[in-house]
Amino acid sequence: MGCRRCSSPVHRILHGMVGATKAVLGLDRAAPEVAQVRRAICDECPHAIHCRAGGPCWCGRLWDGIRAHRPTCGCSIPLKVRVRHEQCPLGQW
Repeated sequence: MGCRRCSSPVHRILHGMVGATKAVLGLDRAAPEVAQVRRAICDECPHAIHCRAGGPCWCGRLWDGIRAHRPTCGCSIPLKVRVRHEQCPLGQW
């Protein structure tokens, strides 16, 4: 059985906010090569929601990620791939 606190919507929202803040501020940075490989994996993911510009923007729908209705997290892919200690919720990276 998993951690109930870790799967709560509040915990998921806070985790996402911390990760996005780290990415914007350049804290806990992944190496550029690592971010590039992660982004390429997300480019091929069938769960990624693509932007009008073409590349994937979101790891599934935000609400589904918050409520844990889907295995995706709803995070911004361009931000998530840049944080060293983030992980793909599907275990791809």
